[in-house]
Amino acid sequence: MGIAIASAIRAAAHWQRCGPDGAHGFQHALRRRLHRPIALARLLRTLAEQPPTHALLLNGGRIPGLVGAAARWTRIDSVSTRSASRQ
Repeated sequence: MGIAIASAIRAAAHWQRCGPDGAHGFQHALRRRLHRPIALARLLRTLAEQPPTHALLLNGGRIPGLVGAAARWTRIDSVSTRSASRQ
């Protein structure tokens, strides 16, 4: 849901500035901005599914602030919607 909302907000702002001719640039910029949080979330999921590393992640969750930081780093809206007017 976060990706859909983020991309819709960015698309509307981009359309107002560039019209339909800016579609390719918009898609490229959106992909670049979404890559890091999605890649990190995918990595964390993969590590959580593997027996050798899932205990490490569970123990890491006891470190104050680490779970909150991981949530911020993988949150789509914090990457995409706040800066919609800057794209």
